[in-house]
Amino acid sequence: MKPLDHKALIDKMLDNRGRRCPATVYVQVQVERLYRLAARSFYPDLPAAAQADRLAKDTLRYSTGTFRRSHGPTCEAKHLGTVIEIIHLILRLRDRCHRARTIRRWL
Repeated sequence: MKPLDHKALIDKMLDNRGRRCPATVYVQVQVERLYRLAARSFYPDLPAAAQADRLAKDTLRYSTGTFRRSHGPTCEAKHLGTVIEIIHLILRLRDRCHRARTIRRWL
């Protein structure tokens, strides 16, 4: 497997003035929106810290398991209408698991 060139990845996300490209900002806004939607829809009665913790754990569990095995453009039918469907969308946008602290800040 080819090692990642982190400098090239960072350069690709920034424009010539050192700011984030509009596409990068758009993806970040969409990820934040999806986390807020998941928290409101599936964990409405929990405080924000508990919502963030559950979402971080769910994202990590799904990304290391089923998402790696069945990485397709759409979510499997058995996960439709669940928190996994939204997590699938988040991972399709940016294949990265966010920490509970970051998710808590977005909620």
